[in-house]
Amino acid sequence: MKRTFHIEPTNISQDDVLLCEFSQHHICMARADAISKKLKGVSYYELRNLLEPEKLQDILTAEEIDTSKRLIVSSAFRYVLLIPASQFTDEGARRLFATTYGSDGEALFFNELPTYNAVLVHAIPQGLMDILKSLGATNATHLYGCLLQSNEAAIAGETLFVHFTSKKIYITAIKDGQLQLAQTYFYTTPLDVVYYLLSIGQQYGFSQSNASVFLSGLISEDSAMYKELYQYFSNIQFWRPSDKALLPSEYAPHFFSSLYNLAACAL
Repeated sequence: MKRTFHIEPTNISQDDVLLCEFSQHHICMARADAISKKLKGVSYYELRNLLEPEKLQDILTAEEIDTSKRLIVSSAFRYVLLIPASQFTDEGARRLFATTYGSDGEALFFNELPTYNAVLVHAIPQGLMDILKSLGATNATHLYGCLLQSNEAAIAGETLFVHFTSKKIYITAIKDGQLQLAQTYFYTTPLDVVYYLLSIGQQYGFSQSNASVFLSGLISEDSAMYKELYQYFSNIQFWRPSDKALLPSEYAPHFFSSLYNLAACAL
């Protein structure tokens, strides 16, 4: 385990809210102002092995989580289902999720996406959720749900959001206002990512010259990943939060886009 980024919180207030996003391979946390939704500090951990409850507890202890604060949780676990709202039932969603992913002993959550007339279904291992419940968190949203709800103004025509962690990419594809896909892929090389994007573009009719591709997470403009993607897509840009939410930092703001999105959609 290593702490990849740390930005010391400033202007700490009694009204601050704690944000926590995690997956099998990473954890990131932040403080946020409950009214302005502005981030005040960030810690980002990457894990060598899969996240276990003991490791989550160790990180939360190291970060000196204040149990008196409201804790908002976002999952970045890869398995999700998108179910049309008109066809959604709690029982049906549980059955479909278990059939699709063979899940067992997990806490299941349902996030409504009214703009897309859909419900996002996702799960968190029960052992991890038990720790978060002990800190006051009883519900969880998902990285995809927050991204979609927080960036509706940026979506027009053909839009691809590509969010990077060190091991995975989270791709969301929207065409003419219709959500086509929210899918997570493991990658090793830049060409892996190019392959996934070209395959999605071919399947859903996205143009390499017209599609707006928003990049966020752990990718920089001088990286081999960016240079490879730039050869295939004409309209690439880095995601950026609103100026009023911007956290002063030496790091590019798109590194922490999912935390900005979490603050925007959950506060």
